[in-house]
Amino acid sequence: MLSVSCNGTEPKESAKTDEYAVVSPDYTDIVFPYNIAPLNFTVRNEGDDFITRISGDNGDAIYISGRDVQINLKQWQSLVETNKNKELSYTIFAKRNGKWMELNSFTNHVSEDPIDEYGFVFPTP
Repeated sequence: MLSVSCNGTEPKESAKTDEYAVVSPDYTDIVFPYNIAPLNFTVRNEGDDFITRISGDNGDAIYISGRDVQINLKQWQSLVETNKNKELSYTIFAKRNGKWMELNSFTNHVSEDPIDEYGFVFPTP
């Protein structure tokens, strides 16, 4: 399947694959408090270049180029704040032999419960 994008921040054309994104640390399918620091990671899949899109139901998607995904703090805070109790989707595009491939996305759940100054999360009753 070929996907075509009008957005200049991700590949204009990419082929969908059955390959899963491999990231380190493994932040796939986790729940985290909305006020946590950005969950930066490194893409471990094969590829010459990478683009990562982090998006939710609300707010602007975040796009990061390269193997090392270092998320801008203000963009992260805005995205997770507007997606409390919702999912964030991570889509990674890998460039191989001059062609972009879209890897299978993974999701994380943003808890509406904050982390306190001691690093603990106490669920709201």
